[in-house]
Amino acid sequence: MLLLKAKVMFEGLSNNLSTKIILRPGVNFGNGLSFSGDIKPTGDVGDFLLLNEWYEVIIEMFTINEEAFHAIGHLVKDGNPIVFQVGSRKVGRGEIMEHLYIEK
Repeated sequence: MLLLKAKVMFEGLSNNLSTKIILRPGVNFGNGLSFSGDIKPTGDVGDFLLLNEWYEVIIEMFTINEEAFHAIGHLVKDGNPIVFQVGSRKVGRGEIMEHLYIEK
């Protein structure tokens, strides 16, 4: 499992995002591959994440196993960019602040 602390911004959507549901877009590290991750805001942000605003979040990526981490590990560096996607549509962007890979 890969845990990321990141600053993120969602954009290009028609509505703000509810914090009452799990946010699970694809996370692209720049290699053309998307991995799913649960995005959880840190701190009290209220009921919605507003579009075009920066937030600090934790991203839990349960689908990143040893093989997947081997393929993307060189891209998972503090300060590196990430892109959020739904299918091929870009819905946000961010920057990795901290990361931790936990082998199961």
